[in-house]
Amino acid sequence: ISRIKEERKTLNSFGCLKFDFDALRSLPQGLHAAVRDKKIAFIIANSSIYVELEAKYSVSRIATMKNKGFNGTYTVFGGTIFSRAGRQDISELSDLKGKSFMAVDKTSLGGWHAAWREFKSAGIDPEQDFSRLEFGNTHDAVVYAVRDGKTDAGTVRSDTLERLANEGRISLADFKVLNQHKDLRIPFLHSTRLYPEWPIAALQNTSEELSKQVSIALLNMPEKSQAALNAMITGWTIPLDYQPVHELMKELRLGPYMDYNRLTLKKVLRKYWYLHLLFISALVAMSVVTLHIMRLNRRLIRANRDVEDARNSLEQQVSERTVELREKNAELNDEIAVRRESEDKLRQAEAEKENQLHFLQAVINSFSDPIMVISPDYTVKLMNKAAMAVFNSNTYCYHISHNADSPCTEKDCPCPLKEVLKTRKPLNVIHRHTGKDGSAVIVEITASPVFDDAGAVAYVIEVCRDITEKVRNEDEQKKLRERLFQQQKDESIATLAGGIAHDFNNILMGILGNAELLKLRLPLKPEATASIDVIITSVERMADLTSQMLAYAKEGQYLLKTIIVADPVRKAIDLSHKGSFIESGVALQLPEDLWPVRADENQITQVFMNLLNNAFESMEGGHGMLTITAENEPGRQSWRCLLHNEHPSGDYVHISVEDTGHGISEEIAGRIFEPFFSTKFTGRGLGLPAALGIIRNHNGCISFTSEEGKGTTFHIYLPRADALPAKEDISIAEAHAGKKHIFVIDDEEAIVQLLRSGLKELGYEVTTAESGDEALKKFDCLKAGIDTVVLDLQLPGISGREIFTQLKALRPDIRIIISTGYERGMALEELRPYIPEGFIQKPYKLSQLIEKLESISGRRPSKD
Repeated sequence: ISRIKEERKTLNSFGCLKFDFDALRSLPQGLHAAVRDKKIAFIIANSSIYVELEAKYSVSRIATMKNKGFNGTYTVFGGTIFSRAGRQDISELSDLKGKSFMAVDKTSLGGWHAAWREFKSAGIDPEQDFSRLEFGNTHDAVVYAVRDGKTDAGTVRSDTLERLANEGRISLADFKVLNQHKDLRIPFLHSTRLYPEWPIAALQNTSEELSKQVSIALLNMPEKSQAALNAMITGWTIPLDYQPVHELMKELRLGPYMDYNRLTLKKVLRKYWYLHLLFISALVAMSVVTLHIMRLNRRLIRANRDVEDARNSLEQQVSERTVELREKNAELNDEIAVRRESEDKLRQAEAEKENQLHFLQAVINSFSDPIMVISPDYTVKLMNKAAMAVFNSNTYCYHISHNADSPCTEKDCPCPLKEVLKTRKPLNVIHRHTGKDGSAVIVEITASPVFDDAGAVAYVIEVCRDITEKVRNEDEQKKLRERLFQQQKDESIATLAGGIAHDFNNILMGILGNAELLKLRLPLKPEATASIDVIITSVERMADLTSQMLAYAKEGQYLLKTIIVADPVRKAIDLSHKGSFIESGVALQLPEDLWPVRADENQITQVFMNLLNNAFESMEGGHGMLTITAENEPGRQSWRCLLHNEHPSGDYVHISVEDTGHGISEEIAGRIFEPFFSTKFTGRGLGLPAALGIIRNHNGCISFTSEEGKGTTFHIYLPRADALPAKEDISIAEAHAGKKHIFVIDDEEAIVQLLRSGLKELGYEVTTAESGDEALKKFDCLKAGIDTVVLDLQLPGISGREIFTQLKALRPDIRIIISTGYERGMALEELRPYIPEGFIQKPYKLSQLIEKLESISGRRPSKD
């Protein structure tokens, strides 16, 4: 009644419904009377009561309730037969013979009838075979009676045990479920076949138009409406097939099937009443009449059986066809709605793009330098007036730049558009273009990305500055050639270093994981264990080297936040000074009013650690003085840094690191930032190149001055940021877990085998996939049972970001750990705006992965 009262708020909007609550208060007797006397228009009833009303009064269902569960919405339920967990003498249904048993109520479908049907199928007669059969009236009372030993076993509705456990009133470990069934339609423990939830039905006296309006209102009921919340449901769906309830009542001979397939004397006498007269009037012919009746009786039984079989077959066919048609109709309506929504969004997006382009056209026309707005497919969307005056007006940028019929290749010249699409960062390069008069024009191009709402690069804006006159001078041309050569050299080495570092991390992952797994599996002697520890330590040192290669390769799409640069400086001093046996002093000049900068604090700390380590090593014997100064430089004019990038005018924070060491000779001054160049016998030549890569990725500048025998000073400039936010939290989202089914997605066969073997040995269930298509197919089949996904972002075919979004669409609550050879900031940038539940960088130990799995399941605090 309370549910109907709440739903009346929705239904009364039609202005044509009235509810007879007094007739419904004495259910089910009052319900039968109300239906029989046609006092009501609609009923909401237990599934078995509905079947009885359907048989007696031809009511027809118009919708089925969507029950609200703990982890979703369910439209079917069943019964759970259980005993206490410690009962060794009860394992199967047949063990219940001679035991006491408690059900909920004689009329309860989930709390008695469903279990009764299973007993009958198992050859158990509850009235004869149980030592005592009683009813507890409520589901909770049955659960407590079994738990407290008042009865040997019991049965309740399928979601009762989970509900009480979720409320903290019982522990599932205290109970044993008998005759367990597996059905993906519900996640609850159950022992019986499943039956549809409660329906709402219309009486014969209810008009078809009213039934249609009520059905539409119920099917459109919002999941979070007040009526749904009060009723503890999520709404209504199209009516399900209630044939399973008919079959149950037929088998148990309940309700309208009480005399099902039973030919009684009462039926015979009622149908053949005239035989009484013949019997009385013709006793002499009694024997003949008796034989005749027996023959008719046999024929009647056969005829009834044939009719019943034919009727059941027809009902089944009609029911199946009805369900099929409703499903197809619902699918068609959904498809139409989705298509209309997509078309509306597309039109809206196109309109917004047009407005943006008009606005951009007005803005770029105000600049004197030539400006072009280019889409990712090389189409020139806009050109300002200055560009039209210099270049030929064409559809594609390579027509304008090179008079070519196809995009330029890296062999011809570096393409600014390709580079910006790849790095998602501004770029400064020099190109030779062809002017309208056919003459060669040398331009300096500054290319910057424009992002859409989804975080993708929608356009690239290229600002072209004519420097033809500037480079006519021979000295300028020489410097230009040096810049171009150094630019191409750095890009080639960066690409090589990034690829090698990523592949190294995958290879090192296989070595590190298998070494750890070997140590875990074998009862090794101390000397063998020490050898394995050496392998693990060596791999970890190699991983540190690859991280510096990644920093130089500009793969660090870092996790930026607003910081004060004094913090990483002090942290670097602390980390570097602890391991250095030096007597040098350290002088700090870090004013309190330093401006904030946008930076990845860990990466900036690494820059200062590399500079400090070089400074300490240059002061031989540990004698000397190290001075670190930071200051604000407002309105600094534009300048070039190391012949690579031009830095625009603006406010910068300037940090200088000055030592009194032996200095840098002129012979090597031009090579100190080259990767793998080192003057130390044991040096790797990645410290300063890594620092250069990190500072460039922060749109900053690093340079130096040095005098042999007196020392070296490194200068770092970082752009000023807005004021520090009150609180900045970019931590990876946490989740709670407790299951043990892990899904590993990685294209490296060695890593897949390692994780499958290691995780299984530690008690986890493991499923693996080596491509995106394989992963999506397996996850679609197993998604209900998978607890956590370990996903590599670099996969053949489908991108890691696409796999991530599709997994979340299939199961929004799934926990995903990103496993990659690149650093964390790049992984988060690629997934933006999505955030995974965890991140782990290759190579990693198996124990680190286990710790990560436990942390995101709530057993340990996460370190992300």
